[in-house]
Amino acid sequence: MANDAQLEICSAKDKNTALLIAVVHRNYALYPLGDSWIARGWWTIQPGVCQTVGALAIGMPVYLSVRRSTNIGPLVNHYDLHNGPVPNNTSVGIERFFCVQPQPFDRVRPSLIEHGTCPSGWHKQLFNLYIFVERNTQFKLTL
Repeated sequence: MANDAQLEICSAKDKNTALLIAVVHRNYALYPLGDSWIARGWWTIQPGVCQTVGALAIGMPVYLSVRRSTNIGPLVNHYDLHNGPVPNNTSVGIERFFCVQPQPFDRVRPSLIEHGTCPSGWHKQLFNLYIFVERNTQFKLTL
């Protein structure tokens, strides 16, 4: 849609390992009657490649878990923690934990806080970046 807020994640060409990405974002599908939060993962993004991980008709708050695939297993990327108000269309370091699975997943919950309660077979994962993508914005983040 013309008014979509879109988030595209790119793996830097100069990196020799793939990105592993999971997202938790607000779902305004029923707006203004209601909304929910969606957790999705895992995208594997090879160096020099970009992938759209979210698109909504209005602005979108997004939490990301960013890891790098290595020969010893996935390693969490670390970012400086942000303190204070978050400007729109800017990625900032955070520390929030949400539930994920090792295999691909897609989980809808009525509230963000419910993504912190893990069902059987799920575990808590560090989400280390936050972005609010404004309406009518195609935001590209290279990591």
